[in-house]
Amino acid sequence: MNADQHTTAPADPFICIGVPTFKRPKGLMELLQSLAAQQTPLRLMILVADNEGEGGAGMACVKALAAAYPYPIKALPVPERGISQVRNALLHEAFHYQSADYLAMIDDDETAEPTWIQALYDAAKRYGATVTGGKVNPQFSSPPPAWTEGINLYYRAQTTPEGRVNLIEGTTAVLIEAAGWRQSGAQRFDPRYALTGGGDKEFFTRMKKAGAQFAYAGRALSYERFDTSRLSWKWATQRSRRIGQGDMRIHRLHSGWLKSLIELLKAMMLMGALPVLWVIFPLRRAFYALKIQRQIGKFEAWMGRSISEYATTHGQ
Repeated sequence: MNADQHTTAPADPFICIGVPTFKRPKGLMELLQSLAAQQTPLRLMILVADNEGEGGAGMACVKALAAAYPYPIKALPVPERGISQVRNALLHEAFHYQSADYLAMIDDDETAEPTWIQALYDAAKRYGATVTGGKVNPQFSSPPPAWTEGINLYYRAQTTPEGRVNLIEGTTAVLIEAAGWRQSGAQRFDPRYALTGGGDKEFFTRMKKAGAQFAYAGRALSYERFDTSRLSWKWATQRSRRIGQGDMRIHRLHSGWLKSLIELLKAMMLMGALPVLWVIFPLRRAFYALKIQRQIGKFEAWMGRSISEYATTHGQ
């Protein structure tokens, strides 16, 4: 075989892991330590987008770790307040400046298992997915109240089988393929969701309409920390209302007024039925009560009201 017949093996994929952060230095440091321990041949770079801007705690964390960190790590100051702006900064840095093959996102109140990024990548390739979501288990700072057991706000997608899914709804632990993102129109996160939340589901809804495929990686495990402020009934009801608001806003934006009206009528029917179930099944009262709050949120969004959930930071 002569020299021109030799082929060069393709390099391992290059993945940027993007971390949005805002005033959570303790949580961010724990996350970055878990990312430093990833067991993979994949080429990694860590991007930390700090919504405090140049003087933020996230910038300081990256500066403190950079010299001894096992992967390239870069801090991005994002002074314009809002989670959409931070996520867009990560998209731009990963896909435009770094020319990454994939962008993973994980929040600053999480930690990742050592096999997390490899399991996400393996599932993305196995199922041909543009967007692949991982499994997120709760990690409580104190024993949680009994009513939280089985509630989806805390125990997410616990029974979802690995494989193709209709939609990934959040960026809590997710891998986005650059090529598929571009083929889906190089979507950006909508700044109108900057403080209300729900912008990640709306972003992926747009990608789906443009042809993106989604998968769930049950072996890509991370842990979301819940401090005492998020173990309160007040927080759970507000989060449920906010989710309902986000769902209705997405319906109105992407499904048209007729389907949105049908969704509102369904919410009305549920609000009539759920109190009956609340009485009949006392062990499931928290579940039904939060589902009622979600329907209330849909009415609020129909009336143009919204909760600015990201105006408050929980945890450290």
